[in-house]
Amino acid sequence: MKTACIAVLALFGIAGNAVAQAGPCGGFGGVKTAADIQTLLAGKYACVHNQWNELHSGGASGTLTDFKKGPSDPVNPSEQVGTYTITAGSGASYDRIQYNYGAGGKFEYAIKPKPGTAAGTYSFCNISTGAVITVTVQAGTSC
Repeated sequence: MKTACIAVLALFGIAGNAVAQAGPCGGFGGVKTAADIQTLLAGKYACVHNQWNELHSGGASGTLTDFKKGPSDPVNPSEQVGTYTITAGSGASYDRIQYNYGAGGKFEYAIKPKPGTAAGTYSFCNISTGAVITVTVQAGTSC
């Protein structure tokens, strides 16, 4: 009886987490922890084809630099465009990264590996809207 009771409580705990995360990114399993997000992004570029190409400088928080055509390009050099902060979710909410582009807005994402794609490809789920984008993460030079 004691084992059955523990199993039922564990099941309710799992169901409670699933219900609590049933917002816009509900069912977005395999999400990276805050520590994993920091390891994944710190000192690396996050790129979305023809949209983002941003270097994450820092650790749990830091600056975002848009690569553009590179730091030495005389016409379109790299420039800081915002900041980021990585935080643990509270309760059953997702761990996340928040991008702050000042007047351009703030955006929060849960991150997980994108199945069936090359290593270094991730799904970023916008915690407010549920929109999912494919992001390539790369060390070294820009994407």
